[in-house]
Amino acid sequence: MKFSNAGKMVLQNWAVVQDIHEIEIEVANYLENYIRTFDKELKKCKWWDSKWKFVSYDAGQSYITRPEWKRGESDAIWIGIWNFNADALFGTKPPASFYVYVEIESPQLVSALQKHFEGESDIIGTITTKTLKKGGYIIQHNLRKCLPEEVERFEEVVGTSILAFFEYYAKREKIFSNILNNIEKKKS
Repeated sequence: MKFSNAGKMVLQNWAVVQDIHEIEIEVANYLENYIRTFDKELKKCKWWDSKWKFVSYDAGQSYITRPEWKRGESDAIWIGIWNFNADALFGTKPPASFYVYVEIESPQLVSALQKHFEGESDIIGTITTKTLKKGGYIIQHNLRKCLPEEVERFEEVVGTSILAFFEYYAKREKIFSNILNNIEKKKS
């Protein structure tokens, strides 16, 4: 059995392949750190106050929430981004995605929020009917890919989009709070 032509090329350039792999790890670490520490940028926004909580949920996913949205151990409403990684930002994998998500089991809350945003004509994202066993997505919106010619301006291009999504929904925090409280009043 012989190596394919592609296999021969990789083996003949093994040092370069190793360098590329190390750079890939460096990029992955940079992106994970970037999204995990994005609260530094959010805290500069006029709408940010001391009640906002930034949560770095896992690698490539962060969200904001408020203490008045906490129900039991869960943050009931998340405004966030997930799948923030090199393949999603630069490659052929599905793009990173923004979301508004209900973490608690409350079909009434999911439905009421979806209905509210159906009435807004200028929303960022798409109202979704994707529900899960516990909670569901209200809004989803893909972060566009970063083009090769934009890599030098990555933080500007991507950061602006992140700030725009978070700001749009954070400025509607009273709407989220009122709907959440009204649903709870109806339950009791």
